[in-house]
Amino acid sequence: MSEGLHAWLYQLAAMGWAHSEAKCAAHGLHYCNAEDFVLDRGVDFVSGELDVFELATLHEVMDLCGQRFKKKECYYNAQSLVLATRGNRKDLRDVRYFEGIAKGKAVIPVHHGWATINNKVIDLTWTIPEARRRGRMRNRVVGVIPDDWHYRGVEFTYEQIRDHWLLHGISSSMILNDLEEYPALKMERINPKPKDERMKELLCASNE
Repeated sequence: MSEGLHAWLYQLAAMGWAHSEAKCAAHGLHYCNAEDFVLDRGVDFVSGELDVFELATLHEVMDLCGQRFKKKECYYNAQSLVLATRGNRKDLRDVRYFEGIAKGKAVIPVHHGWATINNKVIDLTWTIPEARRRGRMRNRVVGVIPDDWHYRGVEFTYEQIRDHWLLHGISSSMILNDLEEYPALKMERINPKPKDERMKELLCASNE
């Protein structure tokens, strides 16, 4: 993970706990926000070209989706790719769904969803500054991540996505799933909570 992204995630997670520790405890949450969850459980992705077999797999899965991949529809775009793989050849199951925090062209990292093939990022939502190939993927992130872009996320399985779609009839965030009272944020932690003692001191002072 880039040091800048790590520091940003840590700061927001620590601030979240300083502000809402009692509220999280009351609702059974082990993570205070998406940044905390991704900091603790996420994995980082590095740039890498797709080989000819991976590229063929992506083309086939996109054909199975039979749709255009639209801007600002990251959850739908990426989750659709994964759902299209079942009922077809086993090798198509190399396509997986990740959700987390990513930094693209915008200055501030944002909550985002993307797919992967063999741990190489497939982001059909965000556009890159310069087209790298022809056709429908000409200006999308397909393996190669632009300089100064970062992806850190947590995998959600085909079964989890399928059940979410069947239950709610929509695609939406798996981490910030308010429709089911945030099951991801109720998962057990791997590492201790981030702390910001200075923020706690300021909050205590303001409440006196």
